Amino acid sequence: MKKLLLIVFSLHIFSSSFAMEESREESLNFRVMTYNICNSFQIYNNQHFKEKLACSKRLPRIINLIKDENPDIICLQEVRDIEKNFSTFGYLSYHLGILGYDLTHFRDNPSLFSFINLIAYKRTTFFLHNTYRWWASNTPEKCSETADNPWPKVIIMATLYPLLTKCIENKQVPLPDHKKLPIYVVNLHNSTKHKERMFSNNLLIKKINKYISNRDGLVIIAGDFNSFFTNGYGEKELAILEKNNYKDALNNLKTKNGVSVSGTFIGYSLDPYKCSTEKFGDPLDHVFIKNVSPKKQSYTTICHVNAKKYNNKYDKSFAETEKNLLTGMWGEPIHNEFPSDHLPGIVDITITKHDTAMKKQEKNNNNTIKTYN
Repeated sequence: MKKLLLIVFSLHIFSSSFAMEESREESLNFRVMTYNICNSFQIYNNQHFKEKLACSKRLPRIINLIKDENPDIICLQEVRDIEKNFSTFGYLSYHLGILGYDLTHFRDNPSLFSFINLIAYKRTTFFLHNTYRWWASNTPEKCSETADNPWPKVIIMATLYPLLTKCIENKQVPLPDHKKLPIYVVNLHNSTKHKERMFSNNLLIKKINKYISNRDGLVIIAGDFNSFFTNGYGEKELAILEKNNYKDALNNLKTKNGVSVSGTFIGYSLDPYKCSTEKFGDPLDHVFIKNVSPKKQSYTTICHVNAKKYNNKYDKSFAETEKNLLTGMWGEPIHNEFPSDHLPGIVDITITKHDTAMKKQEKNNNNTIKTYN
């Protein structure tokens, strides 16, 4: 009798453990960064600014920032080759490659000074399944001149799958995990004109819906939306995404040290739209997220911005206010000390997959079995 009770008790423990194991939820943690690295003609038209602010001078610090933040996905804006005897794209490709990133990219147009839309992703974290592209113009499927925008910008979307490791012929082989839901990453750099931004954001929603076509997954739209809030333009433009159930994960902006900031735009001293020495400019950069499979997964986010200068001069003292980040020891403006005229926005995302297919069994006090779907 004692042996029988022991067997029953052991089976009960085993079945309970099995139920717990079967119902365990799977999580995926990764970090997304959006960063406008600033590469304007104004810099190279002035020798003084060129010596300090040329991309060749700032990119080593930008790479150090990327090393520091260690994102899994990077959406970069204003990548282009306009500096004499230097390739911004080539530099980024080489150094990001060393850091373990693969790239997918596309040019806005064939001109020599065209921006290059670039998404980088860690090859040890994600696999690129496919890409889509369209232009923010009346002819989105092809690059062409339109009445409102002679230089339309290209938007790219990458479909990424997380990796798993399988043992094949006694070797550990990384493969895309198609049991997990895909992540659709969109990188954009909107126009400086309100009318074009409204058009671009409306087209953005249509194109994503078309290419996803009711498939499961998580959509991430990252980039420089140029959402200036003058005259209420920013609210109108971003409302297009919000009405379509996209949530801005870059909100309640703070540095890692907890300093609250007003926005992500700085503006170098040569920029007529630069921010004051009291606070940062408008929140131009965003990371919008939409969970298109709420029954199968949920997600949480934590965000911050990086306001470090990476020049061993202005990062030594602990800043307690927004003004401290924008001024030196004597209250002088230090806009030109930042690696770019935008702050990078960083979002940590945790996706939890709900195991709705499995059934968990629990024994209640009346010795009956309850089944939960």
